[in-house]
Amino acid sequence: MFSFDLGIIGTAFIAFAVVLRPYILKKIKKEGTVVNVAYFVLLFILAFPLYMLQGKFTLAAIDEATANELANTIIQEPLLQEFHSVKNAEWVPYDTKRDLYAVKATITKKETPYSIYFLPQCKFLQGCSVTFNDIMILPDAYKEIPLNYIDEQLFETRDCNDEIIKNFWVKKNIDDAFKKLFENYEKVDGTKTAHSIQTLNFSSFVQKEYNSSDPKPQQHTHLLSCKGDFILEGRFSVMKDGKEYASTILPLLFDDVQEHNGSLRITSLLTYNLFHDHANNLIVFSQPFRIEKIKALSR
Repeated sequence: MFSFDLGIIGTAFIAFAVVLRPYILKKIKKEGTVVNVAYFVLLFILAFPLYMLQGKFTLAAIDEATANELANTIIQEPLLQEFHSVKNAEWVPYDTKRDLYAVKATITKKETPYSIYFLPQCKFLQGCSVTFNDIMILPDAYKEIPLNYIDEQLFETRDCNDEIIKNFWVKKNIDDAFKKLFENYEKVDGTKTAHSIQTLNFSSFVQKEYNSSDPKPQQHTHLLSCKGDFILEGRFSVMKDGKEYASTILPLLFDDVQEHNGSLRITSLLTYNLFHDHANNLIVFSQPFRIEKIKALSR
């Protein structure tokens, strides 16, 4: 960001006018006491308003329109397309040496207001860029963070109700877990499977203590542990010898499984752990299956 104190204009104008006075008067061929007095009176009239200017002229690589455009671009990502209506974008410089800016805007999901916070890098003539590691979305009713509180630590420690974590990583982990589960059943001779997740929603998550028995990859730094419920609806089938076993299998893995409008509705506890890897990237491990329930049944 480039910043220029407007008060300097008046000072510079006076200095140049004094130095150039002999040359100017000689050029217009005027001399004498009266001319000199008139020169300085005119100089005072012109320079004084400039000298009294307060504030600064600031030139930044980002403005309100750019901040709005960035927020709109972020929510065009496939996993965030439920969000819309970017408004009230505001920004402040965060680290001028690294061209980093703190940005906050209001967005909407199903008529519910959320705040999106991000830390883009913006350079003149090159535009702005930001990664998912430097974006956070929280419901306004849950928490609202002042603009001057947005810093790198905010995106490192995160929050359990961050929509980026839930929509980008946790949903993917759940999709992968179901895919792997049904692939394993498909390997059983004479078994045919099919599954389709139709909707997936989360309750409010709360922070929990990190369980040392949870898997922790080597060279990863633990940041946050969270727990909350998820509600999932979909169609699931495990056919073997002409019989359907999905309605028998799924209650062994989740807290509650009910039939709903021709589909199955699954409600269950979900925990996730957030880490940084050796390259400082965010890594999320979530467990949708109730391992405790499976262990209890095995006993």
